[in-house]
Amino acid sequence: SASALSSVLEAVKAGGLPEGVLDRRAFRCARDMQMLEPTPFATLLQSVSLINKDGDGVRKMYVAHPFAALWKAVNDCKPFSTYLLTMLKQMPSSPEQPWHMVMYSDEVTPGSPLSTMNNRKFHAVYWSFLELGVNALSREEAWFCIAAEYSTNVSAVSAGLSQVFGALVKLFFDKDGYNLGVTGILLDFGDESIRLFAKLGGVLQDGGAHKSVWHSRGDAASRYCLLCKNLFTAESKLCDEDDTFALLQCCEAQ
Repeated sequence: SASALSSVLEAVKAGGLPEGVLDRRAFRCARDMQMLEPTPFATLLQSVSLINKDGDGVRKMYVAHPFAALWKAVNDCKPFSTYLLTMLKQMPSSPEQPWHMVMYSDEVTPGSPLSTMNNRKFHAVYWSFLELGVNALSREEAWFCIAAEYSTNVSAVSAGLSQVFGALVKLFFDKDGYNLGVTGILLDFGDESIRLFAKLGGVLQDGGAHKSVWHSRGDAASRYCLLCKNLFTAESKLCDEDDTFALLQCCEAQ
């Protein structure tokens, strides 16, 4: 964005050009050093195993582990750390009253969306906490990216995005490891440490992602979400075929 470019130019003006970071290879090395930096929860870059579509063998998908990402954000980003501490004091979390984690997924199409074979398309998955508030959640900075995988790779695994999404959720609630609902995550804010507990509170998706993850037709069918009843318009007269009035309902009758 223009504001990001302006910030980069201001940093260069104030501190000069850093040495050895003027080509893509140097950028990759700097990225790898950051992603492989150790944390109390291992490195930020980790992997999950997915079963191939044919059922024979597994493949790895690299992810930004949520515990390591949250720990690093609290330790490296003072504004985020201050805000998170403020919200934790306003709304303390506990195993009995955990925070609510929310996840978001969507397919991104770089380049021309009308291309017949766009191999650059990828699925992006983000997560955050509802307790951060609507103002914070309206900004991209309040969301953590946990995975970005090419659509061709997602379609090659059994159940597609559904298996991928399930594997990502298990990273937050590993029964044999870190679990936000049971052990929580201990965050160090300098003068004090607070343990954050959370549970899955919601999932944000459009109709396409809804269909891919939950295998429900979503906004292209009669159920707008998994909790909705089947709804039909009066003009369709489909409700007239249901004598019990239990399975089919008319939108105008609600």
